[in-house]
Amino acid sequence: MSKLQRSLRISACCVWRDMADAARLGLFMNEETITESILLFLARGHKHHGLNIKVYTKQEERRVGADWAWCFMHGGRAVAMRVQAKRLYSGAHYDALKPTGGQINRLINQAGTHHPYYVFYNDGLQGVRCLRASATSSFRCGSLKGDESWGCMIARSQDVKRVCSNAMTDLLPVSM
Repeated sequence: MSKLQRSLRISACCVWRDMADAARLGLFMNEETITESILLFLARGHKHHGLNIKVYTKQEERRVGADWAWCFMHGGRAVAMRVQAKRLYSGAHYDALKPTGGQINRLINQAGTHHPYYVFYNDGLQGVRCLRASATSSFRCGSLKGDESWGCMIARSQDVKRVCSNAMTDLLPVSM
């Protein structure tokens, strides 16, 4: 596992745990707080090792449909992505996700050379119930062990649009 893969795994586990702890303590973690924390952690460890991050302002987000863009570079190759993040709410839904709305269409249509993706932030309280009820939860890749790896899951925007739901259980089959 690469250093970047390890950092992404750590981020997912922190989101899983922190969102659950916040809920247990009667607190709430905003999507923006989670995003800023993860991106800062990743930039600290990888800015000079092939990861470039561009965070969009609220005005830019309304225009492009994304919270941030990042580019992973390795050995002369690069993959660029525009990413919109959504957090899990009570009832195991991403309440701010409107799969037929303008934001998803902007994310897809304004992506240009970037790949448009969603990142979903999940907690260890509601998320674990969804994983237990889904065949997808048995998916393990390489060293993936434990539900906490699902603290952050990613899905192609086109697949999210096709699924046309904001329920975690419906989005699990198109996410990793």
